[in-house]
Amino acid sequence: MIENLIVPFGKYKGQQIDSLLNDSKFRSYCEWAINQQNIRENYPDFYQIVVNFYFPPNDNTPEHNALQNRLLDYKYCLAIGKLCNWKLMSKKSCILNLGKEVRITKELPYRNEYERDKINDKLENLKYFMDLIDCIIEVDGVEILDGKPFFKMAKSVEDGWDIIIKTDDSYCKLEECAALNNCSINNRKIAIEIKTSLGDDYPKILRQMKSNKIQPEYKCLIYDKFNAQATIEEVKNFFAIEGILVFSMIEIENEVQK
Repeated sequence: MIENLIVPFGKYKGQQIDSLLNDSKFRSYCEWAINQQNIRENYPDFYQIVVNFYFPPNDNTPEHNALQNRLLDYKYCLAIGKLCNWKLMSKKSCILNLGKEVRITKELPYRNEYERDKINDKLENLKYFMDLIDCIIEVDGVEILDGKPFFKMAKSVEDGWDIIIKTDDSYCKLEECAALNNCSINNRKIAIEIKTSLGDDYPKILRQMKSNKIQPEYKCLIYDKFNAQATIEEVKNFFAIEGILVFSMIEIENEVQK
Protein backbone atom coordinates (compact mmCIF):
# COMPACT_ATOMS: atom_id res chain seq x y z
CA MET A 1 0.00 0.00 0.00
CA ILE A 2 1.16 3.52 -0.80
CA GLU A 3 0.63 4.59 2.85
CA ASN A 4 3.42 2.23 3.93
CA LEU A 5 6.00 3.14 1.28
CA ILE A 6 8.88 5.51 1.87
CA VAL A 7 11.22 7.39 -0.46
CA PRO A 8 14.21 5.04 -0.87
CA PHE A 9 16.92 7.57 -1.79
CA GLY A 10 17.91 11.22 -2.12
CA LYS A 11 17.02 14.21 0.05
CA TYR A 12 13.56 12.82 0.84
CA LYS A 13 14.91 9.42 1.86
CA GLY A 14 12.98 7.83 4.72
CA GLN A 15 9.89 10.04 4.36
CA GLN A 16 6.47 8.57 3.59
CA ILE A 17 5.54 9.05 -0.04
CA ASP A 18 1.83 9.71 0.58
CA SER A 19 2.66 12.72 2.78
CA LEU A 20 4.76 14.29 0.01
CA LEU A 21 2.67 13.82 -3.13
CA ASN A 22 0.91 17.20 -2.91
CA ASP A 23 4.21 19.07 -2.37
CA SER A 24 5.25 20.94 -5.55
CA LYS A 25 8.94 20.67 -4.59
CA PHE A 26 8.60 16.89 -4.27
CA ARG A 27 7.03 16.78 -7.73
CA SER A 28 10.02 18.63 -9.18
CA TYR A 29 12.29 16.16 -7.41
CA CYS A 30 10.34 13.23 -8.87
CA GLU A 31 10.53 14.68 -12.39
CA TRP A 32 14.29 14.63 -12.00
CA ALA A 33 14.43 11.25 -10.27
CA ILE A 34 12.47 9.17 -12.80
CA ASN A 35 14.81 10.30 -15.57
CA GLN A 36 17.89 9.03 -13.76
CA GLN A 37 19.58 5.86 -14.96
CA ASN A 38 18.33 2.54 -13.50
CA ILE A 39 15.71 4.18 -11.24
CA ARG A 40 12.94 2.06 -12.76
CA GLU A 41 14.90 -1.15 -12.31
CA ASN A 42 16.30 -0.42 -8.83
CA TYR A 43 13.19 1.14 -7.26
CA PRO A 44 10.16 -0.23 -9.17
CA ASP A 45 7.58 0.56 -6.46
CA PHE A 46 8.74 4.17 -6.12
CA TYR A 47 8.86 4.60 -9.90
CA GLN A 48 5.37 3.18 -10.44
CA ILE A 49 3.75 5.31 -7.73
CA VAL A 50 5.34 8.53 -8.96
CA VAL A 51 4.54 7.92 -12.62
CA ASN A 52 0.93 6.90 -11.91
CA PHE A 53 0.33 9.92 -9.67
CA TYR A 54 2.07 12.73 -11.53
CA PHE A 55 2.09 11.44 -15.08
CA PRO A 56 -0.90 9.13 -15.50
CA PRO A 57 -1.70 7.97 -19.05
CA ASN A 58 -4.34 10.11 -20.71
CA ASP A 59 -7.77 8.52 -20.49
CA ASN A 60 -8.55 9.27 -24.12
CA THR A 61 -10.39 6.05 -24.90
CA PRO A 62 -13.42 6.30 -27.19
CA GLU A 63 -15.66 5.63 -24.17
CA HIS A 64 -14.08 8.47 -22.17
CA ASN A 65 -14.29 10.87 -25.10
CA ALA A 66 -17.94 9.99 -25.67
CA LEU A 67 -18.77 10.77 -22.03
CA GLN A 68 -16.83 14.02 -22.19
CA ASN A 69 -18.62 15.16 -25.35
CA ARG A 70 -22.01 14.29 -23.87
CA LEU A 71 -21.30 16.20 -20.66
CA LEU A 72 -20.28 19.31 -22.62
CA ASP A 73 -23.87 19.71 -23.83
CA TYR A 74 -25.42 22.63 -21.94
CA LYS A 75 -28.35 20.48 -20.75
CA TYR A 76 -25.92 18.13 -19.06
CA CYS A 77 -23.91 21.05 -17.68
CA LEU A 78 -27.10 22.49 -16.22
CA ALA A 79 -27.98 19.09 -14.71
CA ILE A 80 -24.52 18.83 -13.12
CA GLY A 81 -24.93 22.36 -11.79
CA LYS A 82 -28.24 21.49 -10.17
CA LEU A 83 -26.80 18.34 -8.58
CA CYS A 84 -23.92 20.43 -7.22
CA ASN A 85 -26.43 22.99 -5.89
CA TRP A 86 -24.76 25.56 -8.17
CA LYS A 87 -27.02 28.60 -8.26
CA LEU A 88 -27.24 30.39 -11.59
CA MET A 89 -28.44 33.93 -11.02
CA SER A 90 -31.15 35.10 -13.37
CA LYS A 91 -29.63 37.66 -15.72
CA LYS A 92 -32.97 39.44 -15.91
CA SER A 93 -33.08 39.75 -12.13
CA CYS A 94 -29.48 40.93 -12.10
CA ILE A 95 -30.19 43.73 -14.59
CA LEU A 96 -33.36 44.80 -12.80
CA ASN A 97 -31.67 44.85 -9.41
CA LEU A 98 -28.79 46.82 -10.85
CA GLY A 99 -31.27 49.32 -12.27
CA LYS A 100 -32.79 49.84 -8.83
CA GLU A 101 -29.34 50.41 -7.31
CA VAL A 102 -28.37 52.96 -9.96
CA ARG A 103 -31.65 54.87 -9.68
CA ILE A 104 -31.39 55.00 -5.90
CA THR A 105 -27.87 56.36 -6.29
CA LYS A 106 -29.17 59.02 -8.69
CA GLU A 107 -31.58 60.30 -6.04
CA LEU A 108 -28.77 60.83 -3.55
CA PRO A 109 -26.97 64.18 -3.36
CA TYR A 110 -23.78 64.25 -5.40
CA ARG A 111 -20.67 66.04 -4.24
CA ASN A 112 -19.47 67.45 -7.55
CA GLU A 113 -20.16 67.49 -11.29
CA TYR A 114 -17.75 64.60 -11.89
CA GLU A 115 -19.81 62.38 -9.60
CA ARG A 116 -23.02 63.52 -11.28
CA ASP A 117 -21.63 62.73 -14.75
CA LYS A 118 -20.51 59.32 -13.56
CA ILE A 119 -24.01 58.47 -12.34
CA ASN A 120 -25.53 59.68 -15.60
CA ASP A 121 -23.09 57.54 -17.56
CA LYS A 122 -24.21 54.54 -15.53
CA LEU A 123 -27.82 55.28 -16.38
CA GLU A 124 -27.01 55.56 -20.08
CA ASN A 125 -25.18 52.24 -20.03
CA LEU A 126 -28.01 50.68 -18.09
CA LYS A 127 -30.49 51.52 -20.87
CA TYR A 128 -28.63 49.10 -23.15
CA PHE A 129 -28.94 46.31 -20.61
CA MET A 130 -32.59 47.07 -19.93
CA ASP A 131 -33.24 46.72 -23.67
CA LEU A 132 -31.65 43.27 -23.52
CA ILE A 133 -34.33 41.98 -21.17
CA ASP A 134 -36.89 41.64 -23.96
CA CYS A 135 -34.35 39.66 -26.00
CA ILE A 136 -33.69 37.10 -23.27
CA ILE A 137 -35.62 33.85 -23.63
CA GLU A 138 -35.65 30.81 -21.38
CA VAL A 139 -35.10 27.29 -22.70
CA ASP A 140 -35.23 24.33 -20.30
CA GLY A 141 -34.55 26.61 -17.35
CA VAL A 142 -31.61 28.37 -19.04
CA GLU A 143 -31.65 32.01 -20.08
CA ILE A 144 -30.61 32.39 -23.71
CA LEU A 145 -29.47 35.51 -25.59
CA ASP A 146 -28.57 35.45 -29.28
CA GLY A 147 -28.85 31.68 -29.26
CA LYS A 148 -26.27 31.23 -26.49
CA PRO A 149 -26.75 30.36 -22.81
CA PHE A 150 -25.51 32.78 -20.16
CA PHE A 151 -22.94 30.29 -19.02
CA LYS A 152 -20.29 28.58 -21.08
CA MET A 153 -18.59 25.23 -20.93
CA ALA A 154 -14.83 25.01 -21.22
CA LYS A 155 -12.50 22.03 -21.39
CA SER A 156 -9.36 22.70 -19.39
CA VAL A 157 -6.92 19.89 -20.11
CA GLU A 158 -3.86 21.87 -19.07
CA ASP A 159 -5.20 22.36 -15.56
CA GLY A 160 -5.83 18.66 -14.98
CA TRP A 161 -9.63 18.60 -15.25
CA ASP A 162 -11.64 16.94 -18.02
CA ILE A 163 -14.23 19.73 -18.04
CA ILE A 164 -14.66 23.06 -16.33
CA ILE A 165 -18.13 24.61 -16.44
CA LYS A 166 -18.18 28.32 -15.80
CA THR A 167 -20.62 31.16 -16.15
CA ASP A 168 -20.29 33.55 -19.06
CA ASP A 169 -19.98 37.13 -17.82
CA SER A 170 -19.45 38.60 -21.29
CA TYR A 171 -22.54 40.78 -20.92
CA CYS A 172 -21.49 42.19 -17.55
CA LYS A 173 -19.87 45.37 -18.86
CA LEU A 174 -21.13 47.95 -16.43
CA GLU A 175 -18.29 49.50 -14.49
CA GLU A 176 -18.60 49.40 -10.71
CA CYS A 177 -21.57 47.09 -10.95
CA ALA A 178 -23.60 47.32 -7.74
CA ALA A 179 -23.89 43.52 -7.62
CA LEU A 180 -20.33 42.73 -8.70
CA ASN A 181 -18.91 41.70 -5.33
CA ASN A 182 -21.66 39.15 -4.66
CA CYS A 183 -22.70 38.32 -8.20
CA SER A 184 -23.09 34.60 -8.88
CA ILE A 185 -22.66 35.24 -12.60
CA ASN A 186 -18.97 35.90 -12.05
CA ASN A 187 -16.21 33.52 -10.99
CA ARG A 188 -18.32 30.40 -10.53
CA LYS A 189 -16.77 27.16 -11.80
CA ILE A 190 -17.45 23.46 -11.55
CA ALA A 191 -14.39 21.28 -12.16
CA ILE A 192 -15.16 17.76 -13.39
CA GLU A 193 -13.12 14.58 -13.50
CA ILE A 194 -14.57 11.82 -15.72
CA LYS A 195 -13.99 8.11 -15.23
CA THR A 196 -15.52 5.46 -17.44
CA SER A 197 -15.07 3.04 -14.53
CA LEU A 198 -14.65 3.78 -10.81
CA GLY A 199 -12.88 0.99 -8.95
CA ASP A 200 -10.61 0.29 -6.00
CA ASP A 201 -8.09 2.89 -7.19
CA TYR A 202 -10.39 5.70 -5.98
CA PRO A 203 -7.86 6.95 -3.33
CA LYS A 204 -5.38 7.59 -6.17
CA ILE A 205 -8.07 9.45 -8.12
CA LEU A 206 -8.71 11.67 -5.11
CA ARG A 207 -5.02 12.48 -4.75
CA GLN A 208 -4.82 13.38 -8.43
CA MET A 209 -7.85 15.65 -8.18
CA LYS A 210 -6.39 17.38 -5.11
CA SER A 211 -3.14 18.04 -6.98
CA ASN A 212 -4.84 19.92 -9.84
CA LYS A 213 -3.78 23.52 -10.27
CA ILE A 214 -7.33 24.91 -10.24
CA GLN A 215 -9.39 24.11 -7.14
CA PRO A 216 -12.75 25.88 -7.50
CA GLU A 217 -15.52 25.80 -4.94
CA TYR A 218 -17.42 23.14 -6.88
CA LYS A 219 -15.67 19.88 -7.82
CA CYS A 220 -17.15 16.56 -8.85
CA LEU A 221 -16.20 13.11 -10.07
CA ILE A 222 -18.48 11.56 -12.67
CA TYR A 223 -18.34 7.86 -13.50
CA ASP A 224 -20.19 5.48 -15.81
CA LYS A 225 -19.52 2.08 -14.21
CA PHE A 226 -18.77 1.23 -10.58
CA ASN A 227 -16.59 -1.75 -9.65
CA ALA A 228 -15.07 -1.49 -6.17
CA GLN A 229 -15.14 -3.56 -3.00
CA ALA A 230 -16.34 -0.52 -1.05
CA THR A 231 -19.95 0.59 -1.48
CA ILE A 232 -20.70 3.66 -3.55
CA GLU A 233 -21.92 5.39 -0.38
CA GLU A 234 -18.54 4.77 1.26
CA VAL A 235 -16.71 6.12 -1.80
CA LYS A 236 -18.94 9.21 -1.92
CA ASN A 237 -18.26 9.88 1.76
CA PHE A 238 -14.52 9.44 1.14
CA PHE A 239 -14.56 12.18 -1.52
CA ALA A 240 -17.00 14.38 0.42
CA ILE A 241 -14.36 14.88 3.14
CA GLU A 242 -12.41 16.89 0.55
CA GLY A 243 -15.49 18.72 -0.74
CA ILE A 244 -15.82 16.60 -3.90
CA LEU A 245 -19.18 15.25 -5.04
CA VAL A 246 -19.48 11.93 -6.88
CA PHE A 247 -22.21 11.28 -9.46
CA SER A 248 -23.02 8.43 -11.79
CA MET A 249 -24.06 9.04 -15.39
CA ILE A 250 -27.45 7.56 -14.45
CA GLU A 251 -27.94 10.30 -11.83
CA ILE A 252 -27.08 12.97 -14.37
CA GLU A 253 -29.30 11.44 -17.06
CA ASN A 254 -32.20 11.40 -14.60
CA GLU A 255 -31.62 15.08 -13.81
CA VAL A 256 -31.54 15.91 -17.54
CA GLN A 257 -34.92 14.22 -17.99
CA LYS A 258 -36.64 16.24 -15.25
